[in-house]
Amino acid sequence: MLEHKEAIIYHFSWAGFFLGFHTLGLSVHNDVMLAFGTPEKQILIGLRLINVYNLLMVRPYMVLMYSSLRQMIQH
Repeated sequence: MLEHKEAIIYHFSWAGFFLGFHTLGLSVHNDVMLAFGTPEKQILIGLRLINVYNLLMVRPYMVLMYSSLRQMIQH
């Protein structure tokens, strides 16, 4: 795992950027729809999708960072 640490962090970074930009795009889209008076055209994300995102993206990244920091402290 440590041999591929840079590659893993690199891919998590790109996944984070990808999801972040798409989230920003959805927010901008929804704000524009509200500003133009057509709230029915908003794209609404359900709570289930947010939980899946948290499970797939946030938790593994936090586990990776925690284990990396723990190994640095031990050595």
